[in-house]
Amino acid sequence: MSQVNDEIRRLEEEVRFLREERRKAVDSLEMAASLGRFDRSLGENLNSGFILKETATKLKTLIRFKALSFYLVDESDNSFYRAYCDPGDYSQFFHQEVSQLIDNHTFAWILNRTGPVILPCMNRKENFLLRSLSSPSRIRGMFVGILDQEKMSIPDTSYSLVSIVLLSSASALESIETYNHMRKLNQELENYAQHTERLYQDVFENAPVGIFWTSPDGRFLKVNPCCARITGFESPQEMMQEFHDMGEKLYLNLSDRENHLTLLGKHGHVQNSEILLKRRDGRPFWALISIRAVRNQDSQVVYHDGFLLDITERKQAEEEKEKLQAHLLHVHKLESVGTLAGGIAHDFNNLLQAMGGNIELVLQDKSEDNPDVERLKIVAQSIDRAAQLVKQLLLFSRKAKTQRKMVDLNQEVKRAVLVLERTIPRMVEIKLDLDRNLRMIKADPVQVEQVLLNLGSNASCAMPDGGRLVIKTENISLDQKFVKNHMEAKTTEYVLLTVSDTGTGMDKETVKHIFDPFFTTKEVGKGTGLGLASVYGTVKNHKGHIVCSSKPGKGTTFKIYWPVAIKGIDDSTDESGSSLSGGN
Repeated sequence: MSQVNDEIRRLEEEVRFLREERRKAVDSLEMAASLGRFDRSLGENLNSGFILKETATKLKTLIRFKALSFYLVDESDNSFYRAYCDPGDYSQFFHQEVSQLIDNHTFAWILNRTGPVILPCMNRKENFLLRSLSSPSRIRGMFVGILDQEKMSIPDTSYSLVSIVLLSSASALESIETYNHMRKLNQELENYAQHTERLYQDVFENAPVGIFWTSPDGRFLKVNPCCARITGFESPQEMMQEFHDMGEKLYLNLSDRENHLTLLGKHGHVQNSEILLKRRDGRPFWALISIRAVRNQDSQVVYHDGFLLDITERKQAEEEKEKLQAHLLHVHKLESVGTLAGGIAHDFNNLLQAMGGNIELVLQDKSEDNPDVERLKIVAQSIDRAAQLVKQLLLFSRKAKTQRKMVDLNQEVKRAVLVLERTIPRMVEIKLDLDRNLRMIKADPVQVEQVLLNLGSNASCAMPDGGRLVIKTENISLDQKFVKNHMEAKTTEYVLLTVSDTGTGMDKETVKHIFDPFFTTKEVGKGTGLGLASVYGTVKNHKGHIVCSSKPGKGTTFKIYWPVAIKGIDDSTDESGSSLSGGN
């Protein structure tokens, strides 16, 4: 019976032991789970000091430590530094002991161990517990603790739990480092984004070209100050408020807008298109415009962005260049024709003199009742008319001799008007506007009179039903604009003679050729086409300038610039003048 009771007691003791061991195992698992967690999340500004302090508290619940300390690895040089010590009085002791452990490579040996290592202190009769702080990426440091109990009294589970706590601590340190690194990168990216935005805004605001964004239907979304200035607005806000439709408000010709939309739909961009746009007040201007369609991931057009450049001055410069080139070609053509006409005129004049002399001799040998006399006189008259044509050719070619003297242009105008009043129809009213203080010119009075009579005669022919002929004189100084458009002109003093009529006028193409020899708008047999050509030659021979402006139904105006006479300068009688402006 006693044996049975003893067996029962033994079994009951084993059951209690197993229950106690199971309870310890469960408690250890629960402790391991709790020791692997921290009371605060990483987003609450955690730092290594908090992690190490909380780790120390957990380690003290597992093993009694008299003092403990953590040494972390400095990434810059891989050296160890003391990051935490409790209590602080042991700082110097830990420094001495750990320095020796590092010097004799004990630290390096322990770092490669997977579990805690117990070593005796070098300067005291105490034991150290050392365990590396290792995360999945690298070794982050070392835990050093001075035991306050015999190592034989420490359960094996405590060592495992110490490893779990230190592993969790190293992982937490790594997470904090990663979290801080990410925050730093995010801050750098944010700073870079802000810098880029400021840089873009600075370029956008201060760009010397117009920049704009519009919706696909043409509504302005954003414009820079330059774009507003080009289109005549004081600010981008004012432009966006008033210009709701780009096509209607900005484009001078809606067909250009339609063409741009077609190109945007087909190619996605419009590149360097030169078109006429209009400003806020409706004034047209030349612009160089580029537009690009911006699409989303679904290939749908989100908006259009573009650049706008005012090229009005460039286009005007190109037009001026073309005019100057055309003028130069015209002058060269007249020079060539003048040279040819002068050579022919001299030879023809010699033939006419021989013909005229012989006719005079024949007439002297004929009686008045001779039937050939009338025919010979008609031939003599034709020779005289041919001589007048030769004279006009010589004037055009500047080879006619001139007798220049100081001339009062007002007096020459009055004398020419006396002749015109007797020769032109009475339906044409002649009006004079003469400057009383007109300066003197040096010219051939006969040639000046011929110029006035020629212009007056042509004016009367342009007013068959009557009209008004206005002759005006004034002193004038040529400005830079005139000089720029007339290469031969100088910025000196001139006397301006203006002859204008209210006649039928001429179109641009006719004006281009009015100074050409033998060009005439009169019917066949009513004009030789040498009248204005001789006027051109006379003015040119006097170093003057002549300009004609006319429009159909608006009359014609001739402006002749005579150089003012300068004392001390004696022009020779056969001097050739500089080239002058003819045509339109």
